[in-house]
Amino acid sequence: MTAARTAPPIPNRLELPLSEGYSLRVDFDRAHDRWAHRVLLVVPEGSGIVGPVLLLESMEGTSEED
Repeated sequence: MTAARTAPPIPNRLELPLSEGYSLRVDFDRAHDRWAHRVLLVVPEGSGIVGPVLLLESMEGTSEED
């Protein structure tokens, strides 16, 4: 019996600092056989904006779709 193969661990969040406490963040989450991702704008505390603000989000298909 052989051991199950798994993908090496990868970071599930990347963050790029912008200016004045803002940053751009990309979150990756495993969705069955796909990787879902979201792009968010992270705002500084006290900015008056409730954040993080979702900018883009992937739409995952099924395992029968490319």
